[in-house]
Amino acid sequence: MSEKHEAEECVLDLEACGEIVSELVSEQGTAVFENRCSDYDSMASSIGTFVYKFRDLYWIWDDDMGVFGPYETLDKALLQGGGVNWVTETVDEISSSELDEHEIARLLHVEVEPGFNFKINGQGWYVTRSGKLRQKSAAPSSKRASRVTRSVRSK
Repeated sequence: MSEKHEAEECVLDLEACGEIVSELVSEQGTAVFENRCSDYDSMASSIGTFVYKFRDLYWIWDDDMGVFGPYETLDKALLQGGGVNWVTETVDEISSSELDEHEIARLLHVEVEPGFNFKINGQGWYVTRSGKLRQKSAAPSSKRASRVTRSVRSK
């Protein structure tokens, strides 16, 4: 057999390989991080981006983009994983079985206005006027603080 003929036989269907990896990660891996967002198209359910741990590596699963990775640590997956750690207007809750809420907050990238409320590991958090995350104690209950509430706080 010639070298050229052998090389042609070794061509992989990368799309099929990606589908196999995606299936293995989502079916046999364990979800260890979730960024759950409101599904404004249907308003009936939530969607999200997940980080799975599979064979001691971390993989990001996104409904639109599929699975990508692997990453050696959860921190690396969150910081290098294309937005899985972003807080946007559609975020309802971010949770992890491997990180506490303060560890998660340290790794998040905030892209929302002050007063935005969401949950981290079931605990209420909000965005301060300076754009920092703060654990909720008496923050406004709506996703965005009203102007009246903000003006009272600033006095």
